[in-house]
Amino acid sequence: SEIIGYEARANAVRRDGSIASSAESMCLKTEKLWQNREIFQIRSMAQTRACAKALRNVFSWVVVLAGYKADAAEE
Repeated sequence: SEIIGYEARANAVRRDGSIASSAESMCLKTEKLWQNREIFQIRSMAQTRACAKALRNVFSWVVVLAGYKADAAEE
């Protein structure tokens, strides 16, 4: 069976150009909430997930300092 979806990679880059964090994520038409979405929406969600994950890797300590859990609900 054919898999329809996207995989995206994001880098969190420091001011000096070095990479602080990288992350990859996917969004597929087989996901319940994405079955009836347009392909551009699926591509965008893959990018959004990768960006959020890369930034979470860098900034999760801020959330912990505030007294919350650093893990996202979906992970």
